[in-house]
Amino acid sequence: MFQLTPARWIIAGLVLAVLEMIIPGMVIIWLGIAGVVTGILAIFVHNQYIQFGVFVSPVGSDGRLLTADRAEDNPPRTGTGRREPVGSASAVG
Repeated sequence: MFQLTPARWIIAGLVLAVLEMIIPGMVIIWLGIAGVVTGILAIFVHNQYIQFGVFVSPVGSDGRLLTADRAEDNPPRTGTGRREPVGSASAVG
């Protein structure tokens, strides 16, 4: 049966990184980096449940690991800064 050993993860990540150089698009490189990181972490952590927890924890944090801003703290700026809704009626005079 085919097993994804740490070496295969690293090789797959490097192949994806090379593929990004051939077909640029800034998408495949992230998959390549993830493959290399997965391979490196799999060398040190041999328990599959711990690996799963490490790899799923960034998803559970809503992807906001490195940013201090929260969407609730900084609402999107619309309008003119006044408290009237965008597109409200006004007299042109």
